[in-house]
Amino acid sequence: MAHAFVNGHIAVLVGEEY
Repeated sequence: MAHAFVNGHIAVLVGEEY
């Protein structure tokens, strides 16, 4: 799931966890 991988990376950048 590439989408989930990208979301996880963005979550780290914004400081949130999905």
